[in-house]
Amino acid sequence: MLDEKAFFTLTAGLYIVGCRQNDKNYGCIIDTVMQASFTPPLVCISCEKKAHTQKIIRETGRFSISVLPQDTPVDLINTFGYHSGKDTDKWATVPFKLQDDLPIYSNSISVLTAHVTETKELDTHFLFLGEIDTAQVLNNASALTYQYYREHLLPSACQTSASKKWVCRVCGYVYDEQTPFEELGNDYHCPICGVGKDFFDLKSC
Repeated sequence: MLDEKAFFTLTAGLYIVGCRQNDKNYGCIIDTVMQASFTPPLVCISCEKKAHTQKIIRETGRFSISVLPQDTPVDLINTFGYHSGKDTDKWATVPFKLQDDLPIYSNSISVLTAHVTETKELDTHFLFLGEIDTAQVLNNASALTYQYYREHLLPSACQTSASKKWVCRVCGYVYDEQTPFEELGNDYHCPICGVGKDFFDLKSC
């Protein structure tokens, strides 16, 4: 038996991982950042293969991490979590600056930049091990945990959607893309928790 809800009992936060190529900024929301070592200072992040961000990280070998505060606007999470950097400038409407020539969210709790030392390909994700180049605490606000996001911010995201939406019953992700859900291939997976189409239900938001 595999109960996907068990994964949500693991402690996790929400972060923006940023990257930059040819003077263009990219980024996406992730919930997997782990400190892997003190000496040297290493972190491990995981990016879904469908995310354009992982492609840029693999090509440039560098990334930033912005630790999000609890009062992060829902619109920012929707932009970085549910759109692709291939056709959307996600950083255009949020306050940011460049640190080590990488984009970081200005209202973060803390920010880190790193260069990739090892990459491992999994079935649905790429794991990146990165050595920290810079790390800075910006304020002492409370961090946005994945549990807080599910309990307090996902309902708000749903309320801003149309009345009927396909919703992941594992993590609550609301499908809101141009392609009708019924026309998606059987290889479609939830961009947040990775479960397949069978885990989506048509619900009133």
